[in-house]
Amino acid sequence: MVKAFQAVPRTILSILILTTVLLTAFSAGPAFKVPGTEDDAPLSDRTEGCTNILVGRDATEDGSTIGTYSSDGPPYGAVQAIPGEVFPPGTSTPIYASKEPNTLKEYLDGLEHLKIIGSIPQVRETFPYINTECCFDREPCGGVNRYGVTTGESTIGGRPELMNSQGLLWAYSNSKNSALLALALQRAKTAREAIRVMGSLAEKYGYAQTGEHITVTDEKEVWAFEIFGPGADWTPGSGKPGAVWCAQRIPDGQVGVCANRSRIAEIDLADPDFFMASPNVHSLAIEKGWWNPKSGDPFVWHEAYAKPKRGERGSIIREWRILSLVAPSLKLDLDAGRFPFSVKPDRLLSIQDVIALHRDTLQGTRFDITANAAFYVMGENGPEKSPLASPFGPLNLHKLLRISSERMVGTETSCFVSIAQVRADRPDPIKGCLWFTLGPAWSGCFVPIYSGCSELSESWAGNNHARIVRGEAMWALKLAHELAALNYQNASRDIRAFRDPAEAQFFAQRPAFEKAALDILHNQGETAGRSFVTNYCKASLNAVAEGYWELVDYLLFTYYFRSSWKAPQKLPVIRLPALEP
Repeated sequence: MVKAFQAVPRTILSILILTTVLLTAFSAGPAFKVPGTEDDAPLSDRTEGCTNILVGRDATEDGSTIGTYSSDGPPYGAVQAIPGEVFPPGTSTPIYASKEPNTLKEYLDGLEHLKIIGSIPQVRETFPYINTECCFDREPCGGVNRYGVTTGESTIGGRPELMNSQGLLWAYSNSKNSALLALALQRAKTAREAIRVMGSLAEKYGYAQTGEHITVTDEKEVWAFEIFGPGADWTPGSGKPGAVWCAQRIPDGQVGVCANRSRIAEIDLADPDFFMASPNVHSLAIEKGWWNPKSGDPFVWHEAYAKPKRGERGSIIREWRILSLVAPSLKLDLDAGRFPFSVKPDRLLSIQDVIALHRDTLQGTRFDITANAAFYVMGENGPEKSPLASPFGPLNLHKLLRISSERMVGTETSCFVSIAQVRADRPDPIKGCLWFTLGPAWSGCFVPIYSGCSELSESWAGNNHARIVRGEAMWALKLAHELAALNYQNASRDIRAFRDPAEAQFFAQRPAFEKAALDILHNQGETAGRSFVTNYCKASLNAVAEGYWELVDYLLFTYYFRSSWKAPQKLPVIRLPALEP
């Protein structure tokens, strides 16, 4: 039998192998169908929407809380340090109409092209915080404040009947003074206080955005806060709440996820340790006819306010994937459509584990697009995977090959990804840490940005979107991602070999850095300690940006300029700063 097989000519053998690959790829299983929907359109163009992962302190290796935010869809991202301010009593802060700029001039003018639509009272003191931002429209998108409170969002839509045009506040908007994500960081020292800040302001001044999930964490707790508008008939003088909202806490030993759909189900307001809500949480649903308490049916938050929408397929796959990766023993059924609010992980998670979750591209599953037969070509020894095989596209290549990818957690559309870690046993300057990268998680390098930073690298502020600037980190990381598409199978290995040692070094030197910070805080005071933390984070950000510009050159000369005379390229390295007090 073996001899007969060996006697088959190589050409015929290659054809037989290729045929087997094709049959295997196209018989991988039935197409996935979302229960109860008519959602059967291809997903190639469904690339927007954010993913948040929520990890309780008893589910992590070091007892820290973790709340993540992948800002997917906007073209550009940025990160900045916002100073605290002190205001005279009676100060009001203006609220601008939230509007995306239509022209480059409007973008450059910032808030100057927007009209003031109202104001809210300013607090006596606002806290310093690290602000993440998505652009063109320079929207504050959460971050971490001096006390280790963190926020991040995921749009969850909701019933269109809940939209209201008269509210002043949004989850995120052009101004930090009208963005709930920023207002919470400015005014709160705990997660519960942040929820009360956002909820009370939205009730009083009205919420005008679509439904949003906001992940809120502090050193002890992790919360999912969800908010919707009050309906089109609400007015500021109506005496009714200008929003409806609910918050549920992740159990300390569990992990949750939000992927663009509401995750809160039945609520128990008699258990304030785990639930908080606006006073109209039940009455608005009754008024709108979305829940009848006399029916005997329980009140289910997402059924009342977050009517299923077209496009939930991408949400379901991401939820299933995250929860299945952290708790494979549960053997969650993808076809179930709805999954537990949170699950106990099979093992405790590290920051590196959570980073890996954000880089997931459904590899090894039946949704792994790089295993599609269309990506296999005939090589010298038979069928082999094309170097163009990529989970990310380009979209036109996928269309040409008549293939369509599913919505992944590790999407190529991220303008930034932040993983907020907060630890109760650290002083404020190093209590909170954003592990942050611009661009997609899969190609980016996560840099530690501590909550005590008073200033960050200007190169990460995302100032120029009209032209490529060789001094801005955003362009370096964005170009590295795009250039990898020239030869993804090989270029992705190069990116990992370039990125992974730097991340490993960040984690390896972390104990020494934090010990040095603690010594300076103890011996020289808080000002000196914050200065040390700031200098380290700025130097780290600059080092990563400089390294990625070298990587851009490497990828260009390795995979684009393929002239026979060119010298072999040496993979660059990220030269991280030394720990010098």
